[in-house]
Amino acid sequence: MKNTFAEIEKLHRSCYPFAEDQWDYILSNIFDKRYYEYAGRRVWALEQLDDRRDRRMDINAIESWKQSYNSIKDQSWPDCDTFTDFENLPVAIQNECINVHNFSPSNWLSQDIKFTEWQEDLNWTYQTFDLVRINYIILDNLEFIAGKKVVDFAGHVGLFAGCCLHNGAESVTYTNVKKQMLDIGNEVLELIDSSANRHQSILSDIHDYECNDRICQGQDTVMLLGIMDIVHDHYRILESITVAEPNTIIIENIDPEPIKYNKEPLVYWWTEVTHTSWKGYHEDLKPITVGCPNCSWFDFVLAGLGYKKVKHTSYEIWEPKAQDLTNKMDLSTRSVHVYVKEL
Repeated sequence: MKNTFAEIEKLHRSCYPFAEDQWDYILSNIFDKRYYEYAGRRVWALEQLDDRRDRRMDINAIESWKQSYNSIKDQSWPDCDTFTDFENLPVAIQNECINVHNFSPSNWLSQDIKFTEWQEDLNWTYQTFDLVRINYIILDNLEFIAGKKVVDFAGHVGLFAGCCLHNGAESVTYTNVKKQMLDIGNEVLELIDSSANRHQSILSDIHDYECNDRICQGQDTVMLLGIMDIVHDHYRILESITVAEPNTIIIENIDPEPIKYNKEPLVYWWTEVTHTSWKGYHEDLKPITVGCPNCSWFDFVLAGLGYKKVKHTSYEIWEPKAQDLTNKMDLSTRSVHVYVKEL
């Protein structure tokens, strides 16, 4: 029998050195779970369009769909284990699901559905992968976020930008190069910040150095989270950001295994696909060459740009698709670096 979504996340949480009160602290400092689930499901709907995707990413959502159906299911109803099974249900059952319970594949799995039309899944929970990153990136660095003007470059669907708003940032600027992802993230930020008007969302390419400079003007803290391992021009990006002299730069990076302990400033290179939402970007979806710097590289380059490191935290993290937690292929080491402008 397959584990449910919640059971998988409970298993994941048992792998981290956090006491129960630490999990409670993390959960109390993240924005409304409905907004998180809404964004996550819309992104998953986008991924469904890609036949080359990692099918393990589907498991949790499909199990959650089944649980939601079973929660409204009459004993006389047939099972409905997949979205296509819904079309084979008797018409009367389909109508009851839609008209009484607001439950259907179009409400469950749509990349275009609005929050007001969408159906919450009470079985859905926060992914441990995201909670662990929020702990080390946001909650451990609140002094650089609360009351500050923050930029989140290439911010996926606004998870960290939203957490900055939720934790008292004066303002947040969120960017993405992919219009569909930006629209999802912007809607999430609108839900979190519906009246205060403390955020802006900008469609921009992090390789546009002049745009980076403009975005960073007058900002306090710049975040580069999960982005510096899927680009090729690391120095130019950092140079374009530091021209505006933000006070703080927070970088979250995957430590590249072959060079992570090397004291020399190095970059590890490979070719990466660009058809999934969390990989490198190419408008024609062509594979691209990307590199991942080691810690020494960031220290060396940012020192030359006038910044000193004040914090460095490394942690191991399981990928959200991991089902077998004895398979270390899904376990990686990440580091959070915090640099401040030298006076």
